[in-house]
This record gives sequence, structure tokens and C-alpha cells, in this order.
Amino acid sequence: VIVGAKTENTGNAGAAYIFVYSDGSWDAGTKLVSPTANPAGDYFGASVDISGDGNLVIVGSQLDSEAVSSGGAAYIYTYSGGSWDTGTRVQASVTELDDNFGYSVSMKFIVGALLQADSNSAAGTGAAYIFVYNSGTSQWSQQQKLLASDATNGDKFGRSVHMSRDGTKVIVGASPPY
Repeated sequence: VIVGAKTENTGNAGAAYIFVYSDGSWDAGTKLVSPTANPAGDYFGASVDISGDGNLVIVGSQLDSEAVSSGGAAYIYTYSGGSWDTGTRVQASVTELDDNFGYSVSMKFIVGALLQADSNSAAGTGAAYIFVYNSGTSQWSQQQKLLASDATNGDKFGRSVHMSRDGTKVIVGASPPY
């Protein structure tokens, strides 16, 4: 189980906790924190997901201070040899101030940026990004950026994201302003 706590720690740095069930009880948990130098206000743990085998997790950091323009980031962690690695940061290819990339995340690696806007879209329309792992280079890369076909200002497309287990279908939620 993974649990996000985006306002934990000093200045809303955030955290994520991983709990393992074994021999009839849950362990005390492993705490992951933002690997950035100045994590205050990162909201690390804004969204979380864990793979079916429990060996991969993704943690959204919607206002990540080390991301381009503080537009947000997501971190992918791998469990191997009895511990979690230090994580790999993924970001959108284009980010702007407070895009909230990482507001939502899902395994099979899709990340929502509910306030994302660039020259191709109106302010606050949002976007979702699909990432793939290249085993040859041992790196994550952006495969595709998804936008709503009927996007309008303030849609917040990317508020929620999910990809099917087989990786062939994606659903992206939006929430228009009230």
C-alpha cells in the first residue's frame, strides 16, 4: 500500500508512505520524501500509485521546486535488493509556472497536469502525459502528451488519470470551474 501526504513536513514539503503486509500484519512503513534540495511547498505525495507486484511506485510532486518553472514533477521508485532506490524524476517536455504536473499519477505511467497551458492550449485547460521506460538506456521518456479535443479555459483536464493494466486505454478526468 502507498499513501500520499502532500502537506506533511515543514512548509508542505510532503511525503509518501509505503506499507507492506506480511505474516498477518502491516509493517511500520517506509517514508519517501522529496529528493529536491529545497522541498518546501513541493506537495510531494499529492498523488501516488503502486504496481501490482509492489516493486514500482510513482509519486506526484505538483509544485516541485526543482522542476522547470516549479511546474511540478513525478518520481518513479523501484524496490530492489530490500530497499527503494533514490527515484527518477519525470517532467513534461514543456512546463510553465504552477502547471501542477504530478497532481495525478497512475501506474503504466501517466501523469496529469491540471493547470498545464502552453502555446497549443488555453490557460488552465490541462494535459496528461504518458511516459515509457527504455531498458536500453535505463531512462524514462515522454511518449505522448494528451489534450482534450474540446478544451476550453479552466477545464483542468488531467485532474485524474488512469491507464488500463494492458496499457492500451487511458481515461483522463477534468473538472470545469464552478
